[in-house]
Amino acid sequence: MTWVGSLEDARYNIDAWRIHYNQSRPHSALGLMTPTEFAKKSAGCQN
Repeated sequence: MTWVGSLEDARYNIDAWRIHYNQSRPHSALGLMTPTEFAKKSAGCQN
């Protein structure tokens, strides 16, 4: 059974997963916000 067509496909899929995992999904350490949401909220608190 083949999961990916080529090494290039595997690299693309892994990179897409990594970006989602690190940037798009909510993180418990950030109060279940995405990093983008947390950054926007934090920027609003700075003077």
